[in-house]
Amino acid sequence: MGIECPLWSERVTNEKRAEYLLFPRVPAVALKAGRRHTSDTWEAFRQDVSGLEAQVERLGVVGAPEWFWKISEEDAKPEREAQEAMRRRPEMKEVFRICDGLLRQEKLEKLLHAIGMPRPFALRVMDFAWTEIPEYCFTKPEKNGDGADELARQLIEALDSREKGAWKALPEDVWLDTMKCFTRFVGEHYRSTGAYAFDRSWWTTRQVGARLFRLGELEYELRREEDGRSWIALHIPSDTKLTADRLNDSVARARRFLKEFFPEWAALPMQCHSWLMSPKLRELLPEKSHIVRFQNAFDIMQVEPESDGALGWVFNLSAEQLKHVRVETLPEDTTLRRGVKALMLAGGAVGVARGVLTREFE
Repeated sequence: MGIECPLWSERVTNEKRAEYLLFPRVPAVALKAGRRHTSDTWEAFRQDVSGLEAQVERLGVVGAPEWFWKISEEDAKPEREAQEAMRRRPEMKEVFRICDGLLRQEKLEKLLHAIGMPRPFALRVMDFAWTEIPEYCFTKPEKNGDGADELARQLIEALDSREKGAWKALPEDVWLDTMKCFTRFVGEHYRSTGAYAFDRSWWTTRQVGARLFRLGELEYELRREEDGRSWIALHIPSDTKLTADRLNDSVARARRFLKEFFPEWAALPMQCHSWLMSPKLRELLPEKSHIVRFQNAFDIMQVEPESDGALGWVFNLSAEQLKHVRVETLPEDTTLRRGVKALMLAGGAVGVARGVLTREFE
């Protein structure tokens, strides 16, 4: 979000002590925040800080003396080595475990906010995350099957990957857009049942592991089978807008992203395996519907006509609700729902199909 230079003053008993602690830190941070220093070298930066500090001293404010902070690379090296040696001492292991854990909690809280996780469920996720630091957890939350514990585990794993794993070098906007899948799935469960829960842990391992990315309207997964075959699996999130301009922009962004960060995948074919690809939908929807026009960009390779995988998506049903669904009670408030319900009452199924993207969306 930005840069800051806080001073906790509970042990600062007079103004001179405050001046010593604040200066030249405040000028140095101001230079960094405003990008006013003329060079990235330490010597140039130190000279800029000295210039600002001289202005401050003319106001009667006296900070830490220059000899204290004007440290050369040669002098800094043994101090850094001493700090690293301290960290490695056995008695410091627990201290840094707790400190690292506290920092991770802060990062998780910021991530939950950034991806728009509903606050009631975000608090529950944080309760489980705190169990990693028993000294700060106190009351351990009870598991009730809502998946908050698994969501906490996966997001912590994703944060670790962002810091030092597969996500580290990838763009921030792609990272956040991809992580929003967790919020989307929690929201879908709420729309289906009226309760927040996370029940897609089997799916989100790919996002956590930086193998599936959200770029605009669509998601792109790097797929490699045991026989060595590779392709880009194209997925359609429930909040996708199936309009030609948005879809074409998404594909173009994906190609650029792959070319820069995964060049060996950049030219591979894009395939979509979904109920939205089923030819049966052409019998249920008008020719100019977004779904039919979406299909027109693909060459269909394979059709599985008996699959009823569309049921949950079309009628916003959770996995648990699908176990007890009665087709005759399903709503008929859209053209798609009316057509799918009639088809299923007649003993049919929408099916699924696999296609290769060969044309632009129109």
